[in-house]
Amino acid sequence: MRIAIVLVGYCRIHSILRLFESLERAKYRVLVDLVFSIDKSPFQDKICAEIRKLEWPYGEKKVRTFPQRLGLREHILSCGDLTDTYDAVVVLEDDIVVSDCFYDYVLKSISFVQDDDKVAGISLYSPSINEMAMLPFVPKRTGFDNYYLQSAQSWGQCWTRRMWQDFRKWYDLNSTLLEAAPDMPSRIYSWPESSWKKYYMKYLVDTDKTFFYPYDSYSSNYSDVGQHNLVVTPHFQVPLISGKQEFRFGTMDEVPCYDVFFERTGLTHHREDVCLDLYGTRKQSTCRYFLTTNDIKAPRISSYGLTYRPHEDNYVHSAPGCDIHLYDLIGQRELRKKGGSVSYKLAKYHTNLSWKHSLVYGVVTLIDRIIQKVIKK
Repeated sequence: MRIAIVLVGYCRIHSILRLFESLERAKYRVLVDLVFSIDKSPFQDKICAEIRKLEWPYGEKKVRTFPQRLGLREHILSCGDLTDTYDAVVVLEDDIVVSDCFYDYVLKSISFVQDDDKVAGISLYSPSINEMAMLPFVPKRTGFDNYYLQSAQSWGQCWTRRMWQDFRKWYDLNSTLLEAAPDMPSRIYSWPESSWKKYYMKYLVDTDKTFFYPYDSYSSNYSDVGQHNLVVTPHFQVPLISGKQEFRFGTMDEVPCYDVFFERTGLTHHREDVCLDLYGTRKQSTCRYFLTTNDIKAPRISSYGLTYRPHEDNYVHSAPGCDIHLYDLIGQRELRKKGGSVSYKLAKYHTNLSWKHSLVYGVVTLIDRIIQKVIKK
């Protein structure tokens, strides 16, 4: 296959050079082109001058620029469109770094999923946080190297020509303003119009497709300050695996699958599907049985504690307690909550910090956010 690694930049020269250094340390068993895609900014000429000094011995190096600013959404779309030329593209925004074995993972994951039209993308990044709830995410391990999550990835992703063309056909018909609906977490609908990712997420939900995810991360996010990020945060920095050469991948029938809410699918009660809402962000259920951390107005069947990890194992193993509740919705779709907050019990379960460290972090973060708001005004 002819594959290109696409480095996406705007105005952060230090970030794109750091990304290139991580690519230099990686191992390549076949030739691969390197494409620098630099959007228009006051720093474009300076960035391109530095890029042209770099040597890439593993294939052709290309630099493409734009006479006018595209913005993030159009820029990423143009990078995906490079699949008109290449069989697949690996897209890396400039605040990303990669592991030394990321390219072996890319080649072998493409080979594994290329004929599965349910898979709409390959993630290099392995999230440790559910960004829809800003709480830890722990996917269930089953002995394979992958799982499936209905979440588009922007911190290291790969699209084959088939994956991208399928999305493009949908996008060309659905690129107007998205209206909020209960089919996705409300956080997604609040993302700005510069976000390409919210459209890809909507595409995944509308077409019942998913992303292929690794348990070990082959990319990580520095969260540098930039156009769409006001403050550096360590929340999305994850450990990079190194030196891996052998991979054992599983199909959707063999490994855990998670939906757009980062909730496990495939669990049952009396042989019927159970819809999970353990992060408390879902507003609608398509299943009769509903497992949630919220108190809702419906017949409660049983309750469980928050002890096991990952959190769905508390239902699987019937952990004693009253933190998670199983309801029989008896055909109702809209969820009628009784009110109250689940934030404390979820924070208590998910955090590894002592109360003192949590208090210090909370106070300092609040002060930082207030300062950011004042500066922004």
